Amino acid sequence: MIKNTLAALLIAALPCAVASQALAAESTTPQMNNGHTNRPPKTSVVSPAADQIAASNVIGADVQDAQGAIIAKITDLIVDRRSGAAALAIVEPAGGNSFDHGKSAIAWGSLRFEPRPTPHFVTALGHEAMAAGAALVEQAKTGDQYYDVKTDLLGKPVVGAGGATLGHVQDLVLTFGTGHLAALVIKTGGFISMGANNHAVAWDAAKPQTGKNGAPVRVALSKAQVEGAPVTATMAPAPIAAKPGTGQVQIKRDSTGNISGTQVPAPANHR
Repeated sequence: MIKNTLAALLIAALPCAVASQALAAESTTPQMNNGHTNRPPKTSVVSPAADQIAASNVIGADVQDAQGAIIAKITDLIVDRRSGAAALAIVEPAGGNSFDHGKSAIAWGSLRFEPRPTPHFVTALGHEAMAAGAALVEQAKTGDQYYDVKTDLLGKPVVGAGGATLGHVQDLVLTFGTGHLAALVIKTGGFISMGANNHAVAWDAAKPQTGKNGAPVRVALSKAQVEGAPVTATMAPAPIAAKPGTGQVQIKRDSTGNISGTQVPAPANHR
């Protein structure tokens, strides 16, 4: 019964995820906001699009009900390795709520992100529906079909084609609604944070595979492909709305606040 319930939750998200994968180009560059810094040497940068979010910003976020009361906190994510999508969020109760064993699993698609006033998620699920997934937590975390983001991916060493050591998994970027994984972020080089870079590669191109019990994450990419991939930027390249009378010109800024490269040149007063 439990297995059938979990399968039903995952199957519901599968068609959308498969459709997203079919549209993704066979490129190491993820489908995210993209551009490059203006200051030499020019560096390709990417940042989450409006419908995307980093896994590190999901884990630890509050979940509110329709009335704005905090009812849970997200403690982990479960990825279906076959569909390449985040299918479940593991939550623990808050605000006087309680689940069996202290945690529950709910469908990623049941969460809606709200960025203000403090970033959080909202769900229409009632207490009974939230508590019903408590019995699924262990299966979701241990099943061979799934990745537990915190224990199977984040912080794990990454091994590339030919067995080359590439770095560590720094983060994932996923899409709201479908849960489709747009990018795997790999930290390369440097001592601690000095000289390190967070390269974002397309999840579909990386084809990550990982086992349990501390096994590294293996990707179908070479060292050169990962180190040649764009780096992540917090502020950039965020789209800037076109000014009245300037048509459809799209301008983006890089992580230093400078205008970054796009296919359409910036108007003269923005250069």
